Amino acid sequence: LQVGFPALYMTGAGTTASRLGMADLGIAHLSDMKDHAEMIANLDPYGPPLIADMDTGYGGPLIVDKAVKAYIRAGVAGFHIEDQIQNKR
Repeated sequence: LQVGFPALYMTGAGTTASRLGMADLGIAHLSDMKDHAEMIANLDPYGPPLIADMDTGYGGPLIVDKAVKAYIRAGVAGFHIEDQIQNKR
């Protein structure tokens, strides 16, 4: 895959819009985001690394741990977790 980018970035808004056909209002589940990340990461296993949005981690510490491990297994090279505790604006 010759894209010419040093990395790819998967947004929560883009994932929610393309997979669920809805605005990014915190309705995407871990499985939705992980599946989309896995699809992108596996387009070319030797291609640019994928950085993915992990929203707020999908729950408490145990769920965040589960999410991190799921993203790693999916082939995500990096991610960010928002520090919001309430629903999205």
